[in-house]
Amino acid sequence: MWVTRFLLLERERGRAIRTRHSIVLVGLIASGGWAEELPRAALEPKPPSVAPRASSLVGVVSATQAVDLLPQVEGRLERLEVHLGEHVEAGRVVAVLDTRTRQWELASHQAQLKAAEAEHRRCVLLLEQARRVLARQQQVREYSAAEEFEKVQGAVSLAEADVALAQAKLASARAETSLSRENLDQASVRAPFSGVVTTRSTDIGQLVTAGTAASTPLFTVADVSRMRV
Repeated sequence: MWVTRFLLLERERGRAIRTRHSIVLVGLIASGGWAEELPRAALEPKPPSVAPRASSLVGVVSATQAVDLLPQVEGRLERLEVHLGEHVEAGRVVAVLDTRTRQWELASHQAQLKAAEAEHRRCVLLLEQARRVLARQQQVREYSAAEEFEKVQGAVSLAEADVALAQAKLASARAETSLSRENLDQASVRAPFSGVVTTRSTDIGQLVTAGTAASTPLFTVADVSRMRV
């Protein structure tokens, strides 16, 4: 029986030795003792790849054309026809000043123009009448007194002077009417070119002055179709 126990102990000892040899063999293989040496570049860790950084530039973009809109006449701002950021076409009315006084002036000058036209027509008719009388006097000059002929000639001269004066008054009335109409039109501020309203500096009811270096602009309009850096 002891022989059997001896054989079992020897068998366990041999198994333990083989296990230790296997562990040593695996350790050698893992440590590279028996394995073929790998290239150092393959074993070294690669640094993380970094994406190329895009270059950035800093600049200022501005419109190639921008203008401050100023009224050509003085007055109180009555209406604003556009808003900030709105696109406007060339010639569009963007603001209107109070036009009541200018409308009264235009109406008055138009009435004066009509009166001047009527006066001119009256003087022309009187001149034509005086010339007809003079023509008859010339036909009977031999049979009429010299004083009568001179009187008729004087009437013609006076009629011609009246026509000339009426023509001058008519021209003045036409000029004043045209100026009043232009002043009324200038009460409307228009965009000089197509663009976008970029600034607004006034409010309705504010008294604005005619465009000078010290005047506050109503709006600023910029042509954003072409930009520059």
